[in-house]
Amino acid sequence: MRRPLCFIALVFAAVVYLYLSIWGHTEDRSYDQYDGESVTLTGQVTGKEFKTSSTDGTRYLLVTINDVETVPSDSFPKPQGVLVKVNIDENDPYREDEKLPIGSYARFSGTLRAFARATNPGEFDSSLYYQTLKISFRLNNVNVEAVGRTKDPLGNALYMLKRTISRILDECMVTEQDAGILKAMLLGEKGSLTPEIKDLYQESGIIHILAISGLHISLFGMGMYRLLMRIFKTAAEVFAGSGKMRMKTGKYAPGSVYISDTSVLQIATALIAIVFMLLYGKMTGMSSSSFRAVIMFIIHMGAIISHRTYDLLTATAVAAIMILIEQPLYLMYSGFLFSFGAVIGIGLFMPVFRRKETKSLAVPLVTLPVYLNFYYVFPLYSLFLNVLVIPLMTVVMLSGMATLVFGGLVMPLGKAAALADHVILFFYESICRFTTELPGHSIITGKPYAAATVCYIVMLVILVIAEFPPVIKGLWIIAALMIIMIRDTRGLELTFIDVGQGDGILISADGINITIDGGSSSKNDVGTYQIEPFLKHQGAGTIDLAILTHDDSDHCNGLITLLENDYDIRQIGLADMSENEDLKGENYRMIEELAAAGGIPVIYFERGDLISFDKLKMYCVHPDDARYEDVNEGSLTFLLTYGSFSAMLTGDLEKGGEDTCLEYIKTKEDEGVLPIPEGGTTILKCGHHGSKNATGKEWLEILDPSYSVISCGTGNKYHHPSKETVERLEESGTVILDTRYSGAITVKTDAFEWCFSQ
Repeated sequence: MRRPLCFIALVFAAVVYLYLSIWGHTEDRSYDQYDGESVTLTGQVTGKEFKTSSTDGTRYLLVTINDVETVPSDSFPKPQGVLVKVNIDENDPYREDEKLPIGSYARFSGTLRAFARATNPGEFDSSLYYQTLKISFRLNNVNVEAVGRTKDPLGNALYMLKRTISRILDECMVTEQDAGILKAMLLGEKGSLTPEIKDLYQESGIIHILAISGLHISLFGMGMYRLLMRIFKTAAEVFAGSGKMRMKTGKYAPGSVYISDTSVLQIATALIAIVFMLLYGKMTGMSSSSFRAVIMFIIHMGAIISHRTYDLLTATAVAAIMILIEQPLYLMYSGFLFSFGAVIGIGLFMPVFRRKETKSLAVPLVTLPVYLNFYYVFPLYSLFLNVLVIPLMTVVMLSGMATLVFGGLVMPLGKAAALADHVILFFYESICRFTTELPGHSIITGKPYAAATVCYIVMLVILVIAEFPPVIKGLWIIAALMIIMIRDTRGLELTFIDVGQGDGILISADGINITIDGGSSSKNDVGTYQIEPFLKHQGAGTIDLAILTHDDSDHCNGLITLLENDYDIRQIGLADMSENEDLKGENYRMIEELAAAGGIPVIYFERGDLISFDKLKMYCVHPDDARYEDVNEGSLTFLLTYGSFSAMLTGDLEKGGEDTCLEYIKTKEDEGVLPIPEGGTTILKCGHHGSKNATGKEWLEILDPSYSVISCGTGNKYHHPSKETVERLEESGTVILDTRYSGAITVKTDAFEWCFSQ
């Protein structure tokens, strides 16, 4: 069998993936109980990086400590690793850095923060991410109490070298943005990347160029090896005096120096190059991509020394097995999958494209399933962009290395060398921005179905095996792309998003997407971190109608973020307050202004209005034209029906509003207008997060819900849901569902049968 290690690696990865998918992984939740507590611990400093806060823009030093020796108490579980956030003085940012040398043991006191789990589909899972990196928790508001001497002088020397290189880049690069990009490419240091450029590269499908990759092997490792071989050979010629040499394969000539075995020279040179790459990997933090690059380089050197053919895919397989044995969770990590996907694209799929200008398609085609499964977006022009971007990467890296060499000697020369990088990076940014302005630049596909992903991969494998003509090859690729982006939009999905203390609902019915509210008072930037990722995960790239029940911030700050980010919202639905202009709140007016600025039509709802999309019917049952001084009492309330399925969606409706709703419902039931099912409603969204003044006894008796959903945050200061409300719900016989415990709650129906989905 050719490449047996590749087959073994494939089987091993498949077994690990099936195990993690079926049985899952054990989350380390042992630190949740200590969240927010003050703790003191001692550990060894193993990593440091300057970061910029995404909330207030302040810089800080993020320190990684391992080998924790001292913990708060005997009952406190010993952590694998801890992230320590150390505040710095902007006027002297390196002072705190110098106090904490790599390898030193230090005592820190601060506030423990457990990593958050993803409670909504599509949401970034901080807990899983840091568990993969073997980091147990984070320490904020830190005070450095004591620091010992370093026990890792090599590691500290490499860190100081890294910091020196970072400073040279800061001083030589034309802009801070250029410096941040080069730090990510050369040093694996992503803390200096601006969020704007990171998002731009990600949206354009070229984010992979920021990772330490195989390009580093060829430029740094192989460059070092070839340079040393040339130097040693030249030195030997000079030493010989005559300037003539004959290698083992040549013929002996009188008066020349005869080297009987060139393998000695190769071994020495290869060992030096290997040590160089190991030090480089240690300096850059030895991430999964760095580790892969170093292992593959060592195998390459071994092939040269043993006079064997180097096989890229076999080396990749060995690196993958080593990483997964050490940490199987890397198989769920996008960085690992992007890194290895890129190498597989180069080694296995690049030969499929015979024309040089199309070879750059290999990497984006192979990494596309990773991109869609983690970001849920197909950057339409990414294939074209990669054709332009990847060939220039060698120039970017060489220019960066020249900047470091010349900048370390003569600063003006370093700045001159950096001009090439500035031009190319400006070109990258320009073409990315240009494509983002084109129609359909990002197609929100949603998370692909597992079967579609497998089918896409199989089709790529067939593309490698089969000898298709160019036209058939192109059609085959288009067919594969269409398959992985297939989405079944039939039926109704009703999801109560976990936004913490707030409300957010997505209604997807036969390709129509409607949101009701979207805000939180307990989660920061809920629109960016919870709502938008969830919408993309569901494939809801277009919101046909965004309804706001009322303008409290915990119902609308996420919607405002979506509007400010130009999310594709086709219509806005607000309560009709034309007769009560003075009661319009600040958020209500802001949404009207954002809608006007974006050319988005606004629909003003009042009692009796009907939203109808084929099987989906939404009857507005509140408010009437009365004047409600309390915005909660004026919450838009809808009765949703889809075949035999029904749901009452209430916003922050409380007793006064419920009473007027009941009168209206009884009247319209008698007239045969409102189709309240005889067996009661399927789902009731409890008003005002389970407040004691909402979800009254008569309200429950008339609606008779099978299930009642409470949307509120863990440990909220309002103590929602109230004890009285929970007791009323239990007495009514309804099943209580709570986003605090369930996370996002989704129910699916085909209009006849329905079920809850995780």
